Amino acid sequence: HQADIGWVGMHSDLSDPDDIMLLFKSSPMGSFNHSHADQNHFVIYGYGEPLVIDSGYYDWYGSPHDVNWTRQTKAHNCVLVNGEGQPIFDITAKGSITDYFAGPAGAYTVGDATPAYKGKLSKFERHVSYVRPDTFLIVDELTAANPSTFTWCCHALDQMQINEEERRITITQGDAAADICFAAPGGLRFTQDDEFGTDPQARYASKPKQWHAYVEATERATTQRFVTLIHVRRANEPVQSVLPAEVRSGTALMLGGSSATGAALVADGDVPVEAGGLLYHGKQLLTRQLVDGSATLCIGIGLRRLDLSAAETLIRSDQPVDVAIWRDTEGQRLRDATLRLDTTATVSLACG
Repeated sequence: HQADIGWVGMHSDLSDPDDIMLLFKSSPMGSFNHSHADQNHFVIYGYGEPLVIDSGYYDWYGSPHDVNWTRQTKAHNCVLVNGEGQPIFDITAKGSITDYFAGPAGAYTVGDATPAYKGKLSKFERHVSYVRPDTFLIVDELTAANPSTFTWCCHALDQMQINEEERRITITQGDAAADICFAAPGGLRFTQDDEFGTDPQARYASKPKQWHAYVEATERATTQRFVTLIHVRRANEPVQSVLPAEVRSGTALMLGGSSATGAALVADGDVPVEAGGLLYHGKQLLTRQLVDGSATLCIGIGLRRLDLSAAETLIRSDQPVDVAIWRDTEGQRLRDATLRLDTTATVSLACG
């Protein structure tokens, strides 16, 4: 976490060439000079391959392509409001990292890009949760003064596979792939193209096209929430099914379908969420079982209680607590628990 420049890096193992990495930016430097209009933007690399990319070329400073594409919000993995983004060459178009929490099991951060939209939005918070080694949950909380159309942008080097029925975008590059699954909002329109609008020139004129996916909420609204689960895998591994779970409040996704190798739960207010045998009382939860089944990892934010089943409570607290937990399956042994509290609390944790 580089607090002074507003960058966060999340890695499975920085020393491993097969590292899975998400880099996130929400910077106080604005979009001035060499900075782009990309507050709350992220990129993902996996197994040495660029998957979710920062698109565009740098043919020269201030070129038509640079100004009309590469610097623009639409060229980044950001959100557009009524087709518009953040201004370029504006030092006041700022973002900020408002929260960061991490432990051996994973990490969590929040970026606030509201000031960068210059009145188009009264709120844009992007919450990013990560459980090692390969799963990310992105929750975008958006508010505008008037009913607006919100568009979630995503970029890749090659054409993406879009499965509208399963609400999934798959990016494949070399030996790596990323599956991006949308749990919310309900109505979505998927499109993609390979157009920059203004092509690069000079020595970059012959560079390959890149691909751009746009996921648009079909209903105009003053408030909108995008909930997105991203799973990074080897390209020759099968896509893991991601199924929505019916809950009385909030949003729930189960990774692995009926085998339930992971879950993403996002609450609405102070209401517990029950899905896939889990009961979670908190703000957000992301869990993931390792591929070999040896351990379960989770990141929980604002947690008061987490039941793994009707008979087993993993953690309970009388005050909201943020947790990163690594729990071995054999013997149900707790390998690591990182906790963060804002006030004195009584916390019970099952250690195995």
